[in-house]
Amino acid sequence: AFTIVPPLLLAKDIEVPDVSGKSYDDAVNILTEKGFEIDEPVRVSDEKIEEGYVIKTNPSANEITKEGATIRIYESTGKEKIVVEDYVGRNIDRVKAILEMKGFKNIDVKPESNETQAAGTILTQFPEIGEEVIPTEETIEFTVSTGPKQVTINELVGKSKEEIDEYVSANGFISSVSEEHSSDIPKGHLISNTPEPGTKVVPRETTLQLVYSSGPEELPRKTVTKTVDIPYNPEIVGQEQEVSILIDDADHSISDTYKTFKISSPKVETLNFTIESGQVAYYQIIIDNEVVTSETIPYPND
Repeated sequence: AFTIVPPLLLAKDIEVPDVSGKSYDDAVNILTEKGFEIDEPVRVSDEKIEEGYVIKTNPSANEITKEGATIRIYESTGKEKIVVEDYVGRNIDRVKAILEMKGFKNIDVKPESNETQAAGTILTQFPEIGEEVIPTEETIEFTVSTGPKQVTINELVGKSKEEIDEYVSANGFISSVSEEHSSDIPKGHLISNTPEPGTKVVPRETTLQLVYSSGPEELPRKTVTKTVDIPYNPEIVGQEQEVSILIDDADHSISDTYKTFKISSPKVETLNFTIESGQVAYYQIIIDNEVVTSETIPYPND
């Protein structure tokens, strides 16, 4: 046998109203007034619909369904949020790449020198660990190590050892010292340094190579040989004349007679002079107590 249900008892077909963009509470009121049942909402993030407002329904808007059907509302939780991780101690370049992939647009970096953390290491962060943020709307701030403090090497050439020692000590440099002869830089003053002036360095990681002047190079003694003519001009022909030669050099004093002899004719004598660098030699030839020749001999430069 068939049971005939009167038309008045059949559920009517009705259209699901469009409640997208409305607040969740308003949407519930509209749908219940139309005779629908409301299921537990599905809460999902949405980049356009703000939190607490409807994204869509299931069955969807304008769909024909039976009066009394159950409608599920998709409620927006707003833009997607992420939980801030602990980035302290990590490399800033790697962290920036990760955050940019997650949608962060504003990443501020403040450099700060640090004696223990390598350059590029994150020292502090804001927001703090565990905070929920919207990447596109949040500015994340990092303090990042630039490594140990750097100093610029001063102009040091020409300064005294005492001045250099004070500079090295005040900045915490390591130093290595050597000497060279110099005719331009006074003894005990700096000729050169490495690294050069203007170079930026970390003092405790830098050895200053310091070259000091030991003064001009001492040139060796040199021997100069000179041939001198000794004239013979007696008052009486055939009479002997007494000759004295005096030399003043590194080995002889002018106050001591170098050589004495008698002549009865002109004579050629070869003299050897030992001369110190920067000094001169001198000689006199005396005949019968009269100086007949004298000459200053310079230190040879060749």
